[in-house]
Amino acid sequence: MNSNNINISNYLKSDIFEIISEAADKLSVETYVVGGYVRDIILKRDLKKDIDIMCVGSGIELAKYIQDKINPNKKINIFKRYGTAMIYYKDYKIEFVGSRKESYSKDSRNPNTQPGSFIDDMLRRDFTINTLAIKLNKENFGQLVDTFGGMEDISKKIIITPTEPDKTFSDDPLRMLRAVRFASQLDFDIDEKTKKSIQENSDRLDILSPERISDEINKILLTDSPSIGFKNLENLNLLKSIIPELIELKGIEEVRKKCEELSLRNNKYSNMLRSAQGLVMSMLTESNSDTNVFQGYYQEIKFGLGLEQKNINCTKKELCDLEKEMSDISQEILNLVPDKGLEIKKIDIDAIDEVEKRLESIKPPKIYSITKGVNYTSYKH
Repeated sequence: MNSNNINISNYLKSDIFEIISEAADKLSVETYVVGGYVRDIILKRDLKKDIDIMCVGSGIELAKYIQDKINPNKKINIFKRYGTAMIYYKDYKIEFVGSRKESYSKDSRNPNTQPGSFIDDMLRRDFTINTLAIKLNKENFGQLVDTFGGMEDISKKIIITPTEPDKTFSDDPLRMLRAVRFASQLDFDIDEKTKKSIQENSDRLDILSPERISDEINKILLTDSPSIGFKNLENLNLLKSIIPELIELKGIEEVRKKCEELSLRNNKYSNMLRSAQGLVMSMLTESNSDTNVFQGYYQEIKFGLGLEQKNINCTKKELCDLEKEMSDISQEILNLVPDKGLEIKKIDIDAIDEVEKRLESIKPPKIYSITKGVNYTSYKH
């Protein structure tokens, strides 16, 4: 993506940028608009009223100077630990920070900070698309600075870290959720190496507070395609640490459909089972002399199996074996599909598939082996 195609100065016409520019030159500090505001300019998205300002120097002193210019009677919000300050001007919320280095302890995402260079500050940022900066000093006002190829990654619609992803995500695991959110929000893909790193560092989510996780999940839900976000959360092993209940419900519709199909099959094979039992009993008792009874039961079995109506002879043992096979499978189906509702969590899809294979095996090949004088052309598939 070529920044020459974007007239950045058109997005800096608010008088707040002029005020910041004059203050930066007065204090002799390099000053930039950074982060999401710049990214959204490049993407030509609706701009929010939140602006991040970074200077190579003291962000707090720059904020104080600007506040004195716009309203000396109003105090500013200062966060000394991180060297940041926030002011409100008209409908803008503007956060100031001095360029800095960050280091992290293993059990916290809150960094230890110290002053750093412009490059140090860009390196601490989460993704290359957020490392773009626009200079606000009078000299080169509106110049876009792209240190880590953020413009190219925006053009490729890719989410990738400016430094080694393992370090990025281990330092601040919230960035893993931010990767998912940006992918959903911007319709971008996550770089393969970045994906692998998220999967390997997913357990680091444990150090995050529920509030920070909830905030990111809510932002994903508010995107145009939240389903993309939740698929990424699952594929990147993040969902199991956030909403494990959703993992347990995975495939519920597939299982439910299989259960419904098996219920129908069970009704069919239960009827066939009763016919097979009756058939065997008719051969073992006095009813075996009743040809009509024998043929009636047998025709029901054949009809259930999709066989054409024919009078076929078979032995008692072969019929008993068929009855036992059907009885076993019928019981398996009953075990898989509870009488009272579908207990989804207890159903094993692999077991269902195995039973279906066994049901299929009862069809022509097995029946052919116990019937005499029937060729395969008499079967209806």
